[in-house]
Order: sequence, then C-alpha cells, then structure tokens
Amino acid sequence: MVLEKITKTLPVKAANIDGWRIPTEINLADPLFHLPGKIHVLLGIELFFQLLEPGKISLCPDDNLPTLHNTKLGWVVAGRVRDINVAPNTSSPTCLLATADNSLDQQLRHFWELEEYSKTAPHLSEEEKQCEDHFYKHTIRNASGKYTVRLPFLHSPSQLGDSKQMAEERLSHIERKLNRNLYLKQEYHSFLKEYCELGHMTLTESPAPKNTVYLPHHCVVKEDSSTTKCRVVFDASAKTTSGKSLNEVLMTGPVLQDSIVNILLRFRFPAVVVTGDIKQMYRMVEVHETDRDFQRILWRFSCDEPVKEYRLNTVTYGTKSASYLATKCVQQLLESHREQFPAAVAKAEQSTYVDDVLTGSDTEDEAIILRQQLTTIFAAGGFHLRKWASNSPPVLNGIPAEDREVKLPIELNDTRTIKALGIHWQPCTDAFQFFYTPNKILQPTKRTMLSQIASIFDPLGLLAPIVVKAKLVMQQLWELKVDWDESLPGTATNNRHARCVPYLSARLQ
Repeated sequence: MVLEKITKTLPVKAANIDGWRIPTEINLADPLFHLPGKIHVLLGIELFFQLLEPGKISLCPDDNLPTLHNTKLGWVVAGRVRDINVAPNTSSPTCLLATADNSLDQQLRHFWELEEYSKTAPHLSEEEKQCEDHFYKHTIRNASGKYTVRLPFLHSPSQLGDSKQMAEERLSHIERKLNRNLYLKQEYHSFLKEYCELGHMTLTESPAPKNTVYLPHHCVVKEDSSTTKCRVVFDASAKTTSGKSLNEVLMTGPVLQDSIVNILLRFRFPAVVVTGDIKQMYRMVEVHETDRDFQRILWRFSCDEPVKEYRLNTVTYGTKSASYLATKCVQQLLESHREQFPAAVAKAEQSTYVDDVLTGSDTEDEAIILRQQLTTIFAAGGFHLRKWASNSPPVLNGIPAEDREVKLPIELNDTRTIKALGIHWQPCTDAFQFFYTPNKILQPTKRTMLSQIASIFDPLGLLAPIVVKAKLVMQQLWELKVDWDESLPGTATNNRHARCVPYLSARLQ
C-alpha cells in the first residue's frame, strides 16, 4: 500500500478482517483499526518502545495474519493485511497507528473568519439548486402541520457498503465507556429512552433491506446547557465497507439564514428584546418511511439483553443534510404565515439562526404581541418555542416557568447571563459580557498559546483592542520559528508570550 503523504487517511482502504479470531476480552486501542480514519497523532520511534507492554497474540501464523501487541494505549494490530477488494491470497502492508487532529486548525480558521464580513452569494450552485428542487418535490405536510422530508441524495445509495459490523464494534466501545461512568451511562440511557417515548426512534424487527446504513453513536457533554447536559450524536460520516459514508452521498443544501454578525447587530436595535429557542428542532421534522433504513442504529438498554435494531424517524443531527432540511422547513412555515402575521414573519426571517430566535420591538406591548405571534406560527408546524428571555419582565408574563430561560422576577442587580448565539448576554442590563478562563500553562508552547487565543469568540469585534495584542503575539510566535510543541524561549514567568494569557484573562473578566 503506497502512501503519497503520511498525513493521508489511514488505512487508505478497508482491511478484510473476516475470519480473524480477535479475543473478545482484550481492549483494542482502536476498535475500528481496519477502517479508513483520520490521523490523530504521529508517534516517533523514541516513544514506541516506551509504549510496549508484555503481551503478544498471533492471530494465525500459517495464514500470514497480523499480530496483536499489548501497549499502554491498549492492544494494537501490526503486520500485513488483506485488502477487502482483492483476492484472499493477496496481502498488502498498512500502518494502523497514525491518525489526524484538525481541532486547532479549525479553531484558528474560525478565529480569523469571524472578522471577515461575507455576504451569501445570490446564485446557487448546481448542487444547491438540485437540493432545493428535491425539497420542493418530495416534502409534504401532514394533518397535524408537521413536515415530512426525504433525504437528498447526491449519489446513489447503492455506493454504500455494509456498516453493521462497524456499528457493533462502536457500540461495544461506548458500552465499555459508559460502564466506567455510571452518571454518564444514566444520562445516555435517559436520552435514548426519551427518543423512544417520543416516537423519534422505533424498534424494528424487519429484515434490513439492501444498502441499510447503521449509524454509530456517541455522546457530547455540554455542562453549560440549561436543559440537556448529555446529547447523543449519530455519526453519519462513519465509512461503510465500500469506503463511502452516508454523508458522502448526501447533499448539504444552500445556506438559508443570515450570518451571526448581522443577527447580533439587529438584536442591538430594539428597545425591548426577546429571545427564544426551538425545542428539539431537528427532531420535529419527520423523515419519510422510505428513507428511515438509512438511519438505523444498534442499541440495548442493558448488557444482559441482546442488541436490537432501531430506526431514527426524524431528521438526525450528524447527517450532512440535517441543518438544511430543518431550516428549510422553518423557512417554509414562516412563508405560509406571511399574510396572517407579516411583521412577525419578517422579523423571524431576519433574526433566526438555526434554532435560536433573537428579536424585539420598540415597546413592551409590541414585544408581547410579537412573542405571542411567533409562538402561534411555530406551533402550527409542530415546533415548540421555549427558553424565553427578555430585558423586560412584563414580556415574560404568562409564559410557563418551564419555558422561561430567565426566572422571574428579574432584579435590578441581577448578574445572571444566558447564551445568545455563543455570547453571554445579561437580560437585566441588556448587555453582552465576555468571560475568559485560561488553562494553567506551566511551560507554554506555540500549540498551547494558539489554542488559548483561538478560543476567544467575539463575532462583533467588541474585544478588538484586546484581541489585537493576542494577534501580535501570534505574529511573534511565527517569527520565533519554533516547533508546535517546543517550549518557548525563556521561562514561564518571564516569557513575554506567556504573559499574554493572564493579560487576556484580566481584561476579559
């Protein structure tokens, strides 16, 4: 197997592990070692022997299969493997230890892009036009007002291979993780139990048709969320045995909503502002029965039970087209109420970003009417607005306590803040606030410094006088020509670059 670059996806092709007798009691460092995956870290030879532990298992010496080696990271597979697309007697070398991490690169890219004003292109690409046509042709609305959509395939789903074995391995991995954290296990089970109770996923015992896709899943913990702390995310980017994932054969769809910058700027104009959140927005849009087998998952609520198959019945977070489909349904819903509520629809179109609504009016009476009309409009499509907040307590009167983000009464010295499109907003003073909690850096490196700087989220540029100092430090870091993880010149106490972090912390508090 020839690699053009060591940072390419490894292995390049899926390995055929049929017939491998891997002991079930061992803990593999990478349960999906045989499937193509991105590089997370490159280990030098100076670390290799330090990672080795006693233990070696030969899968089958007579059949030229790889060997299992025990390491501090878990058991790894090394040796020659058969390509899944070649004859059984043909083998090819592969590397199973290299992966990639683009998190810092994405952070830095986002950090710079926030300051670029970009207007959505007025012309759609051919794929975007195709996605729009697909939506109008296949989307229906049921008797209750909810929307039902079809998955917009760019390529034929016949290109997808098998994904069940991969989903089984990922399920085993997440079960081991949950068994080590009982609180997380309880939250994970509660999330999927609610999924079942609300009918968003249903148990299926019917045979899986051809090209069925099994989506592996994992959890994302968001401690600062006022509602769901643990969210189960479904991985539609996981590759099937053909090397294609569900996301690779779906269309993304065009961008339908305005930018965060424009929405936040409009939020500063009204004297009385009001914010809300669409509860479980994606899951309020149903997926057509025909496409639900592309959204199967494996799950069991007890390790004593057999693994069962479920189908996800709604638009699923993690699929490439989810954001477009849900947002387009909201857009269509607003359009259908334009004649009845023209002012409210116009404001909602300019102030909605994914599932967040940030709007307002010049007077309290107008803001109350606006909130009531928005509630009526969204409810007609099966969407429930909640997490209401306002800088005016009378606007929140009549809203059930469970649907309010800010609890009444609001005191004059109330310092509570809520998140408004990623920025802390204090309803009492109707002002944005910024908080910065740096990690303790004993010996700064270019990587740790840039990670700290890129974590600053300021889409409106309100912190420009402070952030510019951070940018100067970034410039100086490049001038030093040090490696990513090399200690910066000087000590942690007298290094001028290291002092940038406490400076930012002091200025942003």
